[in-house]
Amino acid sequence: MQRDSHTVVVTGAGGHLGRPIVAGLLERGFAVLAVTRQAVRFNDGSSWTELGAGSDLATADGAHRLYETVRGLEPARTSVVNCVGYFPGYKAFGEIGYADSERTIRSNFTAVYFTALSLMPLVRADRGHFVTFTTLSASDAYPLMTAFDSSKAAVEQLTRHLANEFGNEGVQANTLALATLKTPDKIKMKPHGDHDHWVEPRDVADMVCTIVGGRL
Repeated sequence: MQRDSHTVVVTGAGGHLGRPIVAGLLERGFAVLAVTRQAVRFNDGSSWTELGAGSDLATADGAHRLYETVRGLEPARTSVVNCVGYFPGYKAFGEIGYADSERTIRSNFTAVYFTALSLMPLVRADRGHFVTFTTLSASDAYPLMTAFDSSKAAVEQLTRHLANEFGNEGVQANTLALATLKTPDKIKMKPHGDHDHWVEPRDVADMVCTIVGGRL
């Protein structure tokens, strides 16, 4: 069935950043496909419909199933906001280990890369947006954040390539470099941090809605 509205795919929709972004988009009249590991749900502005089980976007199968789901909606326009990610905590390079390193890279970079591979044909056809998130600490090689910063630096470079390759077709690929998000998990990790100056997720959501709405 053809949808009349601009549909925004939000991956990692159940996280501290994804939830306010989904809410902000719906408030502004966008249709939202909310993707988590548990479920894929669609809201055309009136109510939620569960379309299927969640999937691992860091796998070819999971990314392809997402493509089939989005294509089946026949959206008037498709944009993507990548909120997937994992922060392993503040650990020295030699202490993070193989398993946590792999999880960090798969969640922060591989899932975003595979999402781009699967959905860019739809984004290109609709001249949509592809939004990612990096971190201010990546360029400074911040201590105790090697795996996280490395994976986010890769996301930043990927976004540059997408903008360079598809910008002349009307695709807008943007990455937002964030400081520390003010979430319960981060406050627990840094109980004595300067919480008053940390970034509120709802402020990031407002910026994302502005970008996707074409007002920048």
